[in-house]
Amino acid sequence: MDFLRSGWPTFSPALVWSVRALVTLLFGALHGDRQAIMCARHMYSRGIQHLAFLLQSTAALSDETLAAAILLGGYEVLDGSSGRSWIVHARGIAQLMRARGPAAHEQGMGRTMLMAWRPYLVADAFI
Repeated sequence: MDFLRSGWPTFSPALVWSVRALVTLLFGALHGDRQAIMCARHMYSRGIQHLAFLLQSTAALSDETLAAAILLGGYEVLDGSSGRSWIVHARGIAQLMRARGPAAHEQGMGRTMLMAWRPYLVADAFI
């Protein structure tokens, strides 16, 4: 969590909105707060819009872009309102990881993100 606290002011809007969406969704689900869940969906859509912009920029292959994609994919896994839409995210994240190359996932944050998302990559392969 120190990673989030220390870098918050410099993060891209995609990463900020993805963190907000996921935390708000978890809060809403935990407390049965439908309004918070609806707010989380709005935050998710903003995160997606900013992620689409990042994917068209020079920052497309950065750790920050991958982190935003993974958090938004995690949102899809937990929200469950769109059926199997998390699979679309899993495949997009896999493409992003391939584009970044193996060296980007050998250590540090890149490796942490690979290991965190790996179960979903495996699940998609089985599906």
